Amino acid sequence: MTESKVDSKSRPKRKKFKTIAYRNFNFHAVMREILDEDMGSINHLHEVYFSALSAWVVAPHDHELRHDAVRMRMRLILAKHERSVLKAEGDRRSEVDAELRSGKLRNFLNKVYYPLGGIKNLNSDSHLSRTSEYIVRNYQNDIQNFLKFFQVMHYVKTAGLKDSSYDISLRRTYEVLKKFESEKNNNNSCGELSNSEGMGFKYLGKNSLERKLSEYGGNVVLWYAASLVECSEGSLLDAFKKISTKGLRDEEIMRNKLSEWLEVSSHLSTEILNSVESKYLKEAEKYKEIEITVQNIRVPKPDLLKWEKEIIEDVHKIGTQI
Repeated sequence: MTESKVDSKSRPKRKKFKTIAYRNFNFHAVMREILDEDMGSINHLHEVYFSALSAWVVAPHDHELRHDAVRMRMRLILAKHERSVLKAEGDRRSEVDAELRSGKLRNFLNKVYYPLGGIKNLNSDSHLSRTSEYIVRNYQNDIQNFLKFFQVMHYVKTAGLKDSSYDISLRRTYEVLKKFESEKNNNNSCGELSNSEGMGFKYLGKNSLERKLSEYGGNVVLWYAASLVECSEGSLLDAFKKISTKGLRDEEIMRNKLSEWLEVSSHLSTEILNSVESKYLKEAEKYKEIEITVQNIRVPKPDLLKWEKEIIEDVHKIGTQI
């Protein structure tokens, strides 16, 4: 949280977790809660907000995954609490339990656990592992398509193209992806077109991409930005998936990576999306409304292979500077 700032003078009245992160998802409100310096060090509230955020990132239209991720985090928090109580001497367990409930667990219990229904909610029907893994897999193909989609536009913008008057074109980006698909179909050895988990994805057609772009809007920017932010799990996007499906808890990610992610998203919005005539991608501008400060931000260049770059340059009929 040290790299983030939310202006306390302009801070709106806090909204309830149930309202902004569980029943519905309000990106701005959730990010403000996570990044707010008044929240102090990493605590259980950060954890449940982060679980809700992670599920929303990888499956933005699926409330079931978000609910499962939050319930999973609640179970893990309570299990940790129970272990702490059991470690105490028998005659002190009630005292330790009371201390934790009035201390570390207080905000979690009052703002999340009880408002969401307590033990009744935790015991509600859920197929955690199978359901969450299944939901994330259903989004994987779309995510991989838009990662490649952004890689192409990112390369065009940053590769030092000779024609400085040239601007990014969605039509040409679609054409590049079509040629990528053709190359993949003609050459089965193109394992580099597989995602980070080693499973190939199916390219979407132009109409499908446009339709899904209208559905996801600015989320596609967040996907690509998360894929560029490195962390202990590989990328922040990989971490979001593991937090949503396996209950991963990584304090370093929660403490330091969100601000970098927002800064990269803002950079991509400025450098790439300002060149794109798309009302859906313009929605990404809203992420700039969250005040963040990250020193010496470095946005990696798109990870493309030589033949992919050649296709991009061929479609655009220009080369790159030597």
